[in-house]
Amino acid sequence: MLSPDPSLTKPPTLQRVEAFETGWMNSPEHRRNLLSEGLAGFGYGIAGADGRVYGVQLFAGPGTSPSVGPDQAAAPIPPGERSAAMVRLLDQAREGQPALAADDALAAAAADLLDQREAGGETRLFEALPSGERRNWRSLKVLTAGCGGCGTAITDADLHFFRDQWMQDPQFSAALTSERYGAVGAAFEADGEGGKQALVVLGERR
Repeated sequence: MLSPDPSLTKPPTLQRVEAFETGWMNSPEHRRNLLSEGLAGFGYGIAGADGRVYGVQLFAGPGTSPSVGPDQAAAPIPPGERSAAMVRLLDQAREGQPALAADDALAAAAADLLDQREAGGETRLFEALPSGERRNWRSLKVLTAGCGGCGTAITDADLHFFRDQWMQDPQFSAALTSERYGAVGAAFEADGEGGKQALVVLGERR
């Protein structure tokens, strides 16, 4: 937030700083940002030159999950329940197609792939499956999504947000609504600083 004062040529006084703050707090948008959850840091600076003075406020933090709709919950989802919760959401988007089966092997593969991505190495899709499962799948499809400044915990609102990202992408939505894939597993990761990642593995059994 920047506030110029073209009439001031002397170094800023306490009264000038207070006037800036009063102006900001009279701004509904500024008040809304200031009072937002998910802010953890604050910085302030003031400087002037050539008859102009600027006050700058900076706010930072991990943010919050996307807006919670009427059918969503803001509470964190326990890790062991996240994949099944996403499968239910994906089934809702399939509009009458056969339901997807929640598969533990695909969920384990999704978690391993997230770890591989985090490590920055090459991802090996079939090798991410548990060793006893690798011959059971004809084909696999990976979908990824992410967000920044969206809080520190995985919530129902995040799952809706990721699902909607996929459904808005023609390639991903075609895979999600295809009869080819009958099983799915999902994994999620939050870095504690506002970044979140989601990864889904769709599977076609042999």
